[in-house]
Amino acid sequence: MTKLSPINALALSIAGKQAAKSDRPDAGDYSVGFTVTFDDGESIRVAGPVRQGEDYEQAVWQSVPWQHIAAVLFSKANGVTMEAVMREALELVADKQHPTYAPNPNDVDPETGRPKVMRIKDAASSAVKTLTSETTKTFNGKATNGLTYREE
Repeated sequence: MTKLSPINALALSIAGKQAAKSDRPDAGDYSVGFTVTFDDGESIRVAGPVRQGEDYEQAVWQSVPWQHIAAVLFSKANGVTMEAVMREALELVADKQHPTYAPNPNDVDPETGRPKVMRIKDAASSAVKTLTSETTKTFNGKATNGLTYREE
């Protein structure tokens, strides 16, 4: 990569971000080449292949309405249960953040050798997976390049 002055590098970066807001090309492979000349006489030649990938769908876990799910679950429980759930969840978070965390032997599932809480997490994950089919999002295909830069 060529060494542009800091202000020209910044200007080129900003201009590139602004230009990227225009419509995307169709998926495919392209060859591009252009020269940018700055007012101070500095110029840069950019050339090479660019690929625009296909759009794709992906499950988005953040789209699952966790706060609403928790609110509905808590609305079905009595105060003692809610308090116990919160206490246990906070203890698990605190324990797992401690570098020497090891589950109590009484908390280990004899069938799997994993902490019993993992069975609960597995069941919760299965339930969430039924929601994620409804919470997929289409993402823009990835753009990749093999561009080269040289001073003109």
